[in-house]
Amino acid sequence: LRLGVDGEEGFSYGVDNDWVLAEPAAAKDQQTPEDQKRTAFRKSANWGAFSALVIDAGCSAGEAGISRVVAMLCLTAFHDVMKVEHLQPVVQEGHGPYGGIQVGQRIRDHDTALAYVLEHFPEVLPSFACLPPESRAAVLFTQRKMHFNHGWFVQGEAPPGAMLTTFRSA
Repeated sequence: LRLGVDGEEGFSYGVDNDWVLAEPAAAKDQQTPEDQKRTAFRKSANWGAFSALVIDAGCSAGEAGISRVVAMLCLTAFHDVMKVEHLQPVVQEGHGPYGGIQVGQRIRDHDTALAYVLEHFPEVLPSFACLPPESRAAVLFTQRKMHFNHGWFVQGEAPPGAMLTTFRSA
């Protein structure tokens, strides 16, 4: 997250193909309109609020913070994998019913399918399986108990009521 180091520049300007921080043109009259917007954002963003958010989320420096960030990155990487129909699991004997889905039935809701795989077959997602137990539990909680829809959250695809209904009950 590197706030206070170079995170602000990375967040504002991004990186190039070699993962080196991108920089806007030095002379203002040579900056593209996009560079000008990014520079204005870099100068006006409330970086203290960003920093507070990182700290409040438990993602600041230290072993626990690093573990939490890694778990979030893993979830980001595989959160929609079960949208691929050929990967959707069938509820196995001894696991059903699972979320109202009977043994022998395919789990077609991609979030429920992911929760099922994380719970019963974690080894098929190595990035999840290698997480520490507390991180695996947190990721599984978001999928199994909260029915957390990553797209709704990150891309603002749903109104807060729809997104937070299960959050309140969890």
